Amino acid sequence: LTLCMIDTAMLPGGTVKTTLTALGAFFRRNYPSLALVLMGVLAHYLLFRNPDVQNDFSFVRLGIGFTKIKTTSFYWYVVAMVGLSFLLLLRLRARVPRNYLAAGFCLIYLVIGNSLYFFGHSHENALIVLSAALLLLFFLLLDLAGHAVAIGQGKPANPFIHRNLVVIVSLVFIASLTIWYGDRIAYKVTIQTQNAGKGQLVYPSEIPEQDVMRVIADVKSVIGDNPKVYFIDDNDFLLGYYGGYAPVGYYNPWLSWVSKRGFNRFLQGLVDQGYYLVIDDALARYVLTYVKLQNQRKIPNYVVVWK
Repeated sequence: LTLCMIDTAMLPGGTVKTTLTALGAFFRRNYPSLALVLMGVLAHYLLFRNPDVQNDFSFVRLGIGFTKIKTTSFYWYVVAMVGLSFLLLLRLRARVPRNYLAAGFCLIYLVIGNSLYFFGHSHENALIVLSAALLLLFFLLLDLAGHAVAIGQGKPANPFIHRNLVVIVSLVFIASLTIWYGDRIAYKVTIQTQNAGKGQLVYPSEIPEQDVMRVIADVKSVIGDNPKVYFIDDNDFLLGYYGGYAPVGYYNPWLSWVSKRGFNRFLQGLVDQGYYLVIDDALARYVLTYVKLQNQRKIPNYVVVWK
């Protein structure tokens, strides 16, 4: 809406168009871009639609994995950058090119939109996802600050600071990051140095590969080389990976299912399609209660069932 008003609402004489006229002009000028957005939404729905969408709403309703933003989070500096950038853009709107103004507001909205991910999953590591937009916003703020200082009234109190404001702020920003994440950086560097000294590029799995291959051999003794296998086990990824079985379903691993009804419907669909379910003994009672089956075979620590 801000882009719309800035781009189309103001007439040369300073007269403001009506809202409907401004919005109409905006959509007439930008309908190709809007059409591309709608086509993208439609393509996403057709290619990646989730038949068990209720499970997604369950994640939101139950707040699974959601955490509050810490009071010591670095993200609070982002809030200040967004506010300052917005205010400076409004203040300098008559002194910067229109494309600059539009790009600046677009970048601010991009940061706000990307931040929605961090709001729900507020781990500091998640800031890496936003880092590209945040760096662009930081440099936009520096440029805006330079413009604001350049048009300031009167003689600056400190000419050195006035001339080198952008450099000083950049150095302060880098120093702040170094201090803020210094312990983590030192820890990571130490670990990576030790790994490089040992020539260790990959950490071994907590579960020995031979144990995984033994389970796969037991499964194949029942089903042969049939590729239709679904594991219900805490180590389902390892079993599927080493066994060469393609993952199926919208949620992997199986523990990410929130809706029991949706999970049971999913398992019944697999069985009806000729899949074999390989179930951990501790979970067998829970699963077999809700799925209609005709055959089952016991192997060490697991039960193999099929229709």
